[in-house]
Amino acid sequence: MSRLMIGTTGSAEMLSGDFESRSVLIKQVEQSEIDHLFIADHISFHTGLGMDGMVNAATLAAMSPKTTIFIGVYLLALRHPVPVARQLSSIALSASGRIVLGIGVGGEDRHEMEVCGVNPATRGVHTNHCLAALSDLMSGQSSSYDCQFFSYDAAIIKPPPLPSVPILIGG
Repeated sequence: MSRLMIGTTGSAEMLSGDFESRSVLIKQVEQSEIDHLFIADHISFHTGLGMDGMVNAATLAAMSPKTTIFIGVYLLALRHPVPVARQLSSIALSASGRIVLGIGVGGEDRHEMEVCGVNPATRGVHTNHCLAALSDLMSGQSSSYDCQFFSYDAAIIKPPPLPSVPILIGG
């Protein structure tokens, strides 16, 4: 039987400002029925605002060592998969079993993709290639990939996350 999961957004108040105030909010989360925090991801949203989902997930994971962190919807196609694999391996080391990566193609702000050099019309297939590459990279084995969007040869990312980081596809 599945259990009900209850989460909330890792708010700006948890991620910025003085450490004491942030710690109070995190303690309230830890003492509640909330079992996970969700953090969004944008590089240069139409308002100019953004937050790096991976960086903020690392911050929340460090501040709340018992809480699961959902990163999403992470705009994987806006980044090269090799550094993403390194970041994911690193965060999974310090928050083992508490990271879930949600991947999406974005779409509500085409300009955000364009400023990152991604053609909005090909973001779906670009994301598919990134997912395939990320899966190989997270194995801990030597991996090479060559497609119309990126290429690399004999990349190795160690250690591989154990347990592996669940990847959800969302929108």
